[in-house]
Amino acid sequence: MTVTGFKRVPFASTADAMTGTLPPALCQNMPNLSMIKLRGNQLTGPVDQLLNCTALTQLDISSNNFSGPLPSAANIWDWQRLEALDFSHNSFEGTIPDVLTALPVVGYLNAGHNRLTGTLHRSITLMQYLRHLALDHNQLTGHIDENIWFLPQLSVLDLSHNKLSGTISRVAG
Repeated sequence: MTVTGFKRVPFASTADAMTGTLPPALCQNMPNLSMIKLRGNQLTGPVDQLLNCTALTQLDISSNNFSGPLPSAANIWDWQRLEALDFSHNSFEGTIPDVLTALPVVGYLNAGHNRLTGTLHRSITLMQYLRHLALDHNQLTGHIDENIWFLPQLSVLDLSHNKLSGTISRVAG
């Protein structure tokens, strides 16, 4: 099976095999596609066409050369089933969209090793199913909201290599 818009590569491809951009009609012919894993390729460009993939439960586009802002359009709400999201090791820039942190069942969110800026939105502290949050190696600023320590499922928090300030609350200990 080949994917339209990519260099002809078998579906079960090896890392570094796919190049190019995501096809504009991605997911239009596969409305029940629940998992996309494109980790470790040489894909480029923006990723807005992923917003058409409304049945996703897992999305891993890490370790590519994607750029631009993280998806933030209003129809990101169509990702209601999304449990795992990995945007790490790309060249995304801009802020972390509030709407991304409002997805109801996300347990894994990794946007580390990008060029993200701005502050940590308070809405992150409302992600009740969040187990793993990695926003390391970005350019985030501001304070860490002390309510992050009350996320009931959180077991991994990596905010290293940012420009965050303040002290870690006594609650964290």
